Amino acid sequence: MRLNWIIEALQAFANRLWSGSRRQTSHGSSIATDPSSAPLHSVPDDAGTNPEQLPANETSSGDLDHDDGTSEEQPDSGHIDDEIGTTNSSNTLSKPSSDSKPVEQGSPGSNSESAVATAFSADDDQERSQQETDGHSEGDAFEGDRSAEQARKSKCKPPRNIGRRRGEQPTKKSPEPQSPSSRPELICRKVPASATWEIILIADEECQLAAVHLEDKPLDHTEQECRVSSFTGSLTVFSQNTQKFEVPLFKDDPLIFKLRKNWFGEGRKIARITNGHFIVIAPATWERIGHMPVEPDGCADTEFQAHYFYRDASAIDESVDGFRDWSDSLVATGIELTGQRVFDDSDEGDLFVGAAPSLNSSSGIVWARVGEEIEHGWGLNFLPDKRSLPEILDGREGRFFLRVYDSETRLLDSTAFRYISNLKQIRANGTDYSRDLVVVPTPTGHSTTEICFVSADDSMISPILPTEALQTVMPSGTLLVPPYPDADRILCRLETDRSDVNIVLDLPRIWWRLEDGRSDPSEWQDTPIVMTRKEFRKHAHSNVSMVILSTRFETVRVGFDDEQAQPYRRLIENDRITFPLAHFVDHKQIDRKLHKDVHFNVEWADEIVPLILISADPMPEILSITAEPATIFAEEEVLLEWKTRNADDVRVSIDPDVGVVESDGTFTVRPTETTRYTLTLAITSTESISGTVTVTVEQQHVPGKLLAASVMSTGGGWRSGKGFSFRELQDAGVKVQEVVKRAIPIDRRRRTSHRANVERVRSMFDG
Repeated sequence: MRLNWIIEALQAFANRLWSGSRRQTSHGSSIATDPSSAPLHSVPDDAGTNPEQLPANETSSGDLDHDDGTSEEQPDSGHIDDEIGTTNSSNTLSKPSSDSKPVEQGSPGSNSESAVATAFSADDDQERSQQETDGHSEGDAFEGDRSAEQARKSKCKPPRNIGRRRGEQPTKKSPEPQSPSSRPELICRKVPASATWEIILIADEECQLAAVHLEDKPLDHTEQECRVSSFTGSLTVFSQNTQKFEVPLFKDDPLIFKLRKNWFGEGRKIARITNGHFIVIAPATWERIGHMPVEPDGCADTEFQAHYFYRDASAIDESVDGFRDWSDSLVATGIELTGQRVFDDSDEGDLFVGAAPSLNSSSGIVWARVGEEIEHGWGLNFLPDKRSLPEILDGREGRFFLRVYDSETRLLDSTAFRYISNLKQIRANGTDYSRDLVVVPTPTGHSTTEICFVSADDSMISPILPTEALQTVMPSGTLLVPPYPDADRILCRLETDRSDVNIVLDLPRIWWRLEDGRSDPSEWQDTPIVMTRKEFRKHAHSNVSMVILSTRFETVRVGFDDEQAQPYRRLIENDRITFPLAHFVDHKQIDRKLHKDVHFNVEWADEIVPLILISADPMPEILSITAEPATIFAEEEVLLEWKTRNADDVRVSIDPDVGVVESDGTFTVRPTETTRYTLTLAITSTESISGTVTVTVEQQHVPGKLLAASVMSTGGGWRSGKGFSFRELQDAGVKVQEVVKRAIPIDRRRRTSHRANVERVRSMFDG
């Protein structure tokens, strides 16, 4: 058997040299002239690189960005795009026989001398066939790639699969599904500082781009990236290792890209909407139906629009609407991970603790790929129905990408998750840190918040903070968060034996402030802003808005006291919820007099938090009400005068006979009888304050002719007058009070004085 392997490997190497010689002679450069004429080879991408065995100067096939914070949307060596197929059947590598070790994947040359070395190192014993699983050996997954330097030097084809002894009849086996292979794929991302989405063709180190054509039109590209100018048609892609791929764009079905939480970062093209946040690119003429979480954005190809979709597959009443122009179902079963989770606010995937999570495989999932997109990372392919995810992880901890494929190796779904075995719980002020946690300020504002990371044995795990962190770790391991907004976002690491796990906490403390868009905003507040109704109206007419700082909760309801009826949402990729005060200026709490304080509140995650305290208006007062004179004869004039305070917004009236008046003023009355005049300040329809003044009207008594005054008539001669003038009383030396007391009539209008009248008055008092 060893001899057969050697012969077969040498034959493959000779064929490779002969093929390369013919191409150089006839064409010069196969890529430049006719890339499809070169023999195409596809290598099963079943393993990346074991970080523990990778040489220090090499990078794994799964590592593109050399960044341990890369999201699941970043490409790795084993990804494939859905509905992408090669144009030549020679791209597919046949399955190794049970006696041969499969070709290991992870570097561009892993199908050359590494394969020959593998063939020479294989044991003659058939026990090797019992160790292989899913078309790969059990050791293959964790053994990693052979030397990358050795792989780059090799140019020979992988050996044919010779797995039986000489003279032995071949045994028929059911064909195994083809493993995902490295090929170009499509991603979407937003053009910086714009609301325009573009589509990018990307390739990894194993499939560097040599040429890209859109419907026979060449496109500009680098070795690993090409911007797609038109979203219709199909891309023909030639790699530098002479492989040819057809990458379909739009044709009847919309293009679906899966993104991280809140539509952040780049999106990877998948076959269907599964669970999470998606950008769906469809023709601009298509009509969207149902709920739209966000208005659509434009695209680099102006014939298309980018629509925002979200699906929570765990919701009982969830539904995903689509387009009136497309009747196909958007929804499909995707990745479902089970295990013990601990909540945090990271967008790097769920955080699993205790035992490693398990992948629930559905009928459509055939292949899965898991790995780390970090420097010296790794990636492994496996069949979920034969090998479990915990088995593949083999005790590894950290952040992992996970992708699943169908039988045709089309990408069905992608996600990321983190795993740390020793963590048990995260607590905030002694409460479980959960999605529904709310930290409400006390009447004096927020205080320092304590965060604890509890291990499986209930001890404290000390987090590692960045050097510029605003929080403090105590010797006990407790994380102290000071009471100001910039400290609410907590970035830290928890160390494990084999890796570190990043933790992100957006402490749900509520903060608010007023902004007018013209001047610098004030400081964030955690106690109610105090103002009067007049000040509220002034702010509203000046286009001032209330701004709430909220990184977790997307919707709040706003109103006065128990009237939280108006909903407001925050914008995507924003941490602010804004609503103008002008929306509330016509409410009764602002339009009418307030006799007690009211609160302008926000309902924030089922908690009522007062943002503004509207002070009660000062109570109106009656300072004075007088009548001059207070005693008269019937129909004589009396001057009423009154003064009030804080009565500008209330109804002021005087009864009887006067009616509604100004808050301060005078009014002349002529009562015919003694009358009590009442000044009323109507505070509400049922509450008022009042003050009174009484005008006494005395009856005149005429005891004889002595009481009659004579006046000169206009025609000459004398006639009886209405009464004595004030001047006549003064000339007689009599006080007005004495005249009134004796009911002597007085003519207040006459100014003349007659001697006869003066004598009559004197004689009456002398007598």
